[in-house]
Amino acid sequence: MKINDGALVQVFNCEAFGQIKDQKLRAFLKYIQTGTAETDFTRRLEEMVKAKKQIEGMKKAYQSWSLNDHDVREEGRNEGIATGRTEGIAVGRTEGALERAREAARNLIAMHALSQEQIAQAVGLSVAAVEQLAAQG
Repeated sequence: MKINDGALVQVFNCEAFGQIKDQKLRAFLKYIQTGTAETDFTRRLEEMVKAKKQIEGMKKAYQSWSLNDHDVREEGRNEGIATGRTEGIAVGRTEGALERAREAARNLIAMHALSQEQIAQAVGLSVAAVEQLAAQG
């Protein structure tokens, strides 16, 4: 059968291998039909098929490992993002609370109603921090 791409395709009835007179062709067709390698050629062919299957198996294993590595990296990345968010929120809350304490201290300093020690105790800052805020005006 000729195909317009320049290739020549030949179709063989492998089930009829026993009727083929040419010994080499009969052995080849028998190998195709039954998987039984009886000649040097069909044994070499069988070895090549096994090698190809082994390579394909290794490719599949590599792809599986690659996908697993990707999944592990993605999981680690997501955990890192979650940890970063948690730590960022904690830092933000701490900084927010510190800023609120400083603002309260500034307001109390402006009122001149308490000593710096009392202000420090009331807002939870050190006396040195209250003194620094008072100096800033």
